[in-house]
Amino acid sequence: MAGAIIGSSGMGWLADIFGRQKILLCNLFLMILCSLLTAFSPAFWFFLIMRFLVGIFCNGVYSIAYILGMEFVGASKRHLIGLMIGICFIVGHITLTGMAYMVREWRKLQLFIAVPPLGCLVYCWFIPESPRWLILKNRTVEAEQIIRKVSHVNKVGLPKTIILITNSKNKSKTVVLKKHTLLDLLKTPNLRRNTLIVFLSWFSISCGYYGLALNTHNLSGEPYLNFLLTGLVEIPAAAFLFVIVDRLGRKRIIQGTGVLAGVACVAVAFIPDAFGWINVTLCLVGRFFISMGFGVMYLYSAEIFPTALR
Repeated sequence: MAGAIIGSSGMGWLADIFGRQKILLCNLFLMILCSLLTAFSPAFWFFLIMRFLVGIFCNGVYSIAYILGMEFVGASKRHLIGLMIGICFIVGHITLTGMAYMVREWRKLQLFIAVPPLGCLVYCWFIPESPRWLILKNRTVEAEQIIRKVSHVNKVGLPKTIILITNSKNKSKTVVLKKHTLLDLLKTPNLRRNTLIVFLSWFSISCGYYGLALNTHNLSGEPYLNFLLTGLVEIPAAAFLFVIVDRLGRKRIIQGTGVLAGVACVAVAFIPDAFGWINVTLCLVGRFFISMGFGVMYLYSAEIFPTALR
């Protein structure tokens, strides 16, 4: 989790400098490499270092892929991208449960975990760079080519942005663009407020989301089944979120799901151990709501900040 914190923040900063695609591929390659090396750990300290690095690069892949998806679609379709990425996350959770149940030896399991990302290395080379990032970096010719290709594949007309780029008579001129850093998040009162709210929201939601997932072995019953159920319960949560995300808005969903998940988790403390099935049920209820908040939080974070700071 310490690596995840670094990967979520540091890799986004690198992606703003060098581009989404390049950093995505680098993170993907290094994640696979460190996952494979983990299986051959000669000592516990080596295992910890490799898992730390996997956390960095894995969250780098996830966050950059999410941003790249957000920047390829309009505002009206962003929730669909978030939903599809969330579904892939759920499928991975469920698949991991089956792999762990079938392969009990941790070194072999680690090798199996490193196999699926190998396929991503093949198709990720065909993912173009974000046109928004290219325009921000004054690489308008490349952005124009990508937007034209996307329009051709989808058989739709060119958007107004590409018309403005095409009609520009100063393509060859270099425009000096302001460089942005993480400190820009604190420059204005509005940005400071938004940054603080997003950070605190991520902290509370992540504690609940990962806390419930990592605590399944302490619940009553079969630990593999409990872990599987925490993944399966996210399927109806994602479906329900798809229905309400544009109707209720991001803020209301984050607030509401946070309260409901918190109530379910607090209630667990007052249930006697003899009623283990009630504890499991409450944890699943908490997971249902916190997974909705987790999914919306990614979308909200991507939308609330401009491209230069995203």
